[in-house]
Amino acid sequence: MRDETLALHAGFDADPATRAVAVPIYQTAAYQFDSADQGAALFNLEEEGYRYSRIANPTVAVLEERVAALEGAAGALATASGQAALYYALANVAQTGQNIVSTPQLYGTTHTLLHSVLPGQGVEGRFAAGDSVVTVVGAAGTLNLNTHSKDAVDLLRVLATSLVYPTSNDYHFAGEPWLILSPEHAEVLSRGGYSKDDIKQQLWEQSKMPAHRFARKDYDRAEHTRSKELGGFSPDTPVPISPTPAEIGIVVAGGPGTHSVYVPTFGQTRAVSRRIDA
Repeated sequence: MRDETLALHAGFDADPATRAVAVPIYQTAAYQFDSADQGAALFNLEEEGYRYSRIANPTVAVLEERVAALEGAAGALATASGQAALYYALANVAQTGQNIVSTPQLYGTTHTLLHSVLPGQGVEGRFAAGDSVVTVVGAAGTLNLNTHSKDAVDLLRVLATSLVYPTSNDYHFAGEPWLILSPEHAEVLSRGGYSKDDIKQQLWEQSKMPAHRFARKDYDRAEHTRSKELGGFSPDTPVPISPTPAEIGIVVAGGPGTHSVYVPTFGQTRAVSRRIDA
């Protein structure tokens, strides 16, 4: 069967009573047993079946069977989070006294799992030497963006407004500005449903500056360098900080706190990344 068919139908046959083909949501915590002996057999894993929804549920079972069918696997296990899935995977392959060797380039909580949590359970987490990547940016300076906003829309507005200043080469030459988001600001935006591409788009749209704000000499330079790109140039032209949202670089870094950093560039420069062997 094709993946489209498996995604819609694998793991579930039509309901025998109603002939409904959609998977029902079983809103139950408990299940009826034919006898006390059958209940004991289910809880002792001697017989397949459902005994408690925290352990297994018919709706979740369909999801697991569909994923297994799509991946060509013998089985699948659905968990409440990716971190839970990772813990289950590691806990099942390593026993007390053994170790797990991993790349050091990991999501923060996964690094914590290997570095701090599993060692407390007798499993050593070891990190192999990895490659590092260095990115060089033509930075023209930095600007501290300290805002305590807890609303994603409000935070984006403040950040975008902070990028706007008439002497910026990013506006005169269509630059590649960078925004270093603090983890706290990044969390606010993530809770608001914004992806990295969404953030770039909003920053790009909300930071457009009318050309009449430029000094006369800067206006002439921007007209010369950006007129073709913008389809003309006049005092009322809304000038974007970069050619497209894609040129805005976003990095999440730093410790606790509400300090993000705007890194303007020299306008015509572009960042370069190179791998460094560790």
